[in-house]
Amino acid sequence: PLKQASMGIDFPEELEVIVRKLLEKDPAQRYPSANVLATQLIALESKLKSKTHNQKFGIVSSSNESSSQFDTSRGFASTKSKTGPAQFFKGNPAGQLFISLLSFIIGMTASFILLQSDFIKSKPDLDAPQAVSPQNANAKTPGSENVAVPALPDKLSRITSKKNYREFNFPKNADFGAISLDDGTSMDCRGRIEIPPKHLVGFFPSYRALHDYPDLFKHFMSDDFALLYLSKNEAVTPNVIKNISYLTGLKGLNLKFSDIDDSQIKVINSLPNLCFLNVGFSNISGMGLKNLNNLPRLSVLSIDNLPNISACLPNICRMQSLVHLIVSKDGLQNDDLKIIARSKNINTLSLNSNKSLTDEGLKFLLPLKKLEWLNMYDTQLTPDCASSIRQFPKLKTLILPANNWSEEERTKFARTFPKLILYYGHVDPQIDENSVPGFPWDSVGLN
Repeated sequence: PLKQASMGIDFPEELEVIVRKLLEKDPAQRYPSANVLATQLIALESKLKSKTHNQKFGIVSSSNESSSQFDTSRGFASTKSKTGPAQFFKGNPAGQLFISLLSFIIGMTASFILLQSDFIKSKPDLDAPQAVSPQNANAKTPGSENVAVPALPDKLSRITSKKNYREFNFPKNADFGAISLDDGTSMDCRGRIEIPPKHLVGFFPSYRALHDYPDLFKHFMSDDFALLYLSKNEAVTPNVIKNISYLTGLKGLNLKFSDIDDSQIKVINSLPNLCFLNVGFSNISGMGLKNLNNLPRLSVLSIDNLPNISACLPNICRMQSLVHLIVSKDGLQNDDLKIIARSKNINTLSLNSNKSLTDEGLKFLLPLKKLEWLNMYDTQLTPDCASSIRQFPKLKTLILPANNWSEEERTKFARTFPKLILYYGHVDPQIDENSVPGFPWDSVGLN
């Protein structure tokens, strides 16, 4: 256990699971590729960011919080009610924890690369297909990193005639990324992969795949993927983005930190089945989002850090299916909250880092009677907001400014609202997999 190896420092179970898998003696039990490892590290990173931040700023709550647990068969984290995040690293300073975690993740990732390299080179070339099934959930195909990427066939996928499986045929010796199924199974995109019927597939393409093949998405069937994750992939250029329109079956699209701009809103408009959309920190503006279609199934929308966001709010808030809205770091003013309040079905609302929002602005949100989760971190909210907070009948979780409130004010506020879970410090929205019909992924790793 890491606790023994680190002289008594407590580590989260998720990290223990990852390290154990990295150091497996049996090569077949290790991660098949860095891409699969990356999907689990993305999930872990999202959890740790919120927990370490809460430890730094403190949490006041009379309710039991949810602690992160990691299912070894899944690529994403889930939550189960246990104990408060303040107990997550019991007996250890937050700074020491952060440094230790960072060191272990970097060190274990390096170990993984070194351990895998000889294994990959020595493993025989197999022609048998991968089958994603309960008996073969971790199937994988070998490949060589030193072979040139071959030309692509017209289609990389098909539906088999006998079993009605969805079959992908990726080049064996090229890194095309990873896929993750709706049951959490993750695998490398190499060789032949067979997906049983009714499974939804998420695609995490690699930088190399998109760099070498900007038209990659044209080589799949329109309904091959339910989720496309392109966040922080520097190969996501306009030439790549325009081909997303071929994937009309997409339910989830993450373009955070991408180069998508206002001229390519039409690509998003061509995806009528979208439930989840993240275009935060991209080149889109509020003026461009004015032209976003009224997507009938859009439940989760993240539009962080976009200019002129006020221009699109009337258009966004007419979408009656919208349940989770993340509008952080967008320079919102109090009057903008009047428009957001028109979207009566909102359950989760993140307004953090809109520094001009005050207690007066909070009053404009009172029509949101279904609101359960509200993030007002890094705003001008004061303890005087209590009169408004009382009027949200379903509110369960509230994130408040970290620096504006004294310990006495925090304690008094917690006594006033004993059933509320209160955080002082930023917390990422936790949108669980049951809250968006037809989209069985949770938000962990997608933000």
